[in-house]
Amino acid sequence: MLSAAALLALSSTAAAEVRLGEVYVDGTHGFRLRPPLGWDASRRRRIEPIGISVLRMSSPPERGPACEISVVLSVATKSRSLDETLGDMTRALSRGLPDVAIARRETRQLAGLPAADLVASFKLDGRPMALMLCLIQARSRQYFALTSVVPDSARPTLEPVFASVADTFRVVHDDTTAARIQSALLAGQEWLRSLAPSDLAALGESDDYWLVYVAGRAAGFVHAAVRVETYGGQSGLSLRERGWTFDPNRTARRIENDYFVSLYLTSERWQTRTTVLRRDANGAPVAADSEWNDGVREKDRLVVASRTERLGGDVGFVQPAAGDVPLPGEARESEPIRVPPTYASRSIVRLLPRLVRDPRSPRELAFHEYDHESAGLTLRTFEFRGAVESAEADGPRRFRIIEHEGFVGPPTEAEIDAGGHILLADMRTVRMRRTTAEQCNRRFGRHVRDAEEALRRLRGGASTTTRATTRAAEPSAPAATSPQRP
Repeated sequence: MLSAAALLALSSTAAAEVRLGEVYVDGTHGFRLRPPLGWDASRRRRIEPIGISVLRMSSPPERGPACEISVVLSVATKSRSLDETLGDMTRALSRGLPDVAIARRETRQLAGLPAADLVASFKLDGRPMALMLCLIQARSRQYFALTSVVPDSARPTLEPVFASVADTFRVVHDDTTAARIQSALLAGQEWLRSLAPSDLAALGESDDYWLVYVAGRAAGFVHAAVRVETYGGQSGLSLRERGWTFDPNRTARRIENDYFVSLYLTSERWQTRTTVLRRDANGAPVAADSEWNDGVREKDRLVVASRTERLGGDVGFVQPAAGDVPLPGEARESEPIRVPPTYASRSIVRLLPRLVRDPRSPRELAFHEYDHESAGLTLRTFEFRGAVESAEADGPRRFRIIEHEGFVGPPTEAEIDAGGHILLADMRTVRMRRTTAEQCNRRFGRHVRDAEEALRRLRGGASTTTRATTRAAEPSAPAATSPQRP
């Protein structure tokens, strides 16, 4: 149930008249930077000529010329110097594009690492274009490249933006952190091997509820139900998460997450669905957007897919494979992904605090987990810090867990009881505190019923009056995992 809250809460800072946002950290690939203020950021990976882009920052359409700055990870087959790599890129550029003119090419140090800047002009379908590139050598065979291609006429405006972002780039996985990650991955792999079917079955049947606070305001709730069930002829552990949050701007968000993993960990299924309901100033529903993410794994082969829906009508599928995004209306799955021995299923990651036998003992565990946002595996790290002092003298004994992306991403700090149930989770501006179904229903039951009725209206369902007369006999979305009405 732990999740990293690594969103861009942007603030303004002046740097050569370029306003930058707060620091963005990628704990899987080990870098950080500051994007331009107000730009959109996407972690979805995409294959590029020089590597794989792991972050793309896009300027808002209302702010002048369109611009995208990408961070590309490149790993060479053999060790090469920065000058040799830059020379290879320059020659490839000259061969592949017509009328290339190198405007600037120089080497420098960036935060103690060898770096190079390249600015070139060329023509694309007869249009003058400009390429900006900043190459950073992180290790002997590992490079990061910040790249941007813009119309040549926009270069005077966008080059200072590109340079300001490039100057904030830092590699945060040093040798010490890399060794720590490797040790935690080995410990995580050994722990996964030690899990027996009886360990998962022992979780039995449980229900946990949390109130969700955003910036100190009670904004919604989450309910997690754990059951031992049979799916596809296999016994396994199911985890169902349901929840709502309600914003002051009349936006409501619903989560419906279903996970299943076999008791022997050889197969898993999941489907997650997030629905965003928007209303006008008078409270009338105007739009509902849903996104489904699905995954199926058998042994070490994983297939994933995503789908979006607007107002009850499908508008297209998004292929979660880097560099291959289908057109709207296409329904396709990804090619099978071979997962490593360090891979942990989504159910196991979310139930980790309850599966670790002794939370009193400090330890560090790391796993790879599939992430739909980035369309690839991400690195989840967990620090078990042992017992902590509780502010409630007569309360249960508490133990602390800190989750990161790769030990360097924004932390999620959680306090659990002796049975591994999360009592409190702190994700910067978002906090979760354990509560009861009655408390969730008392505070948000009416909001949930109103939002569900609005969704039915958007889908062309029956009127509110008709639904009200029949709904008393119906479960409230779904009854097994939602607070019951009083």
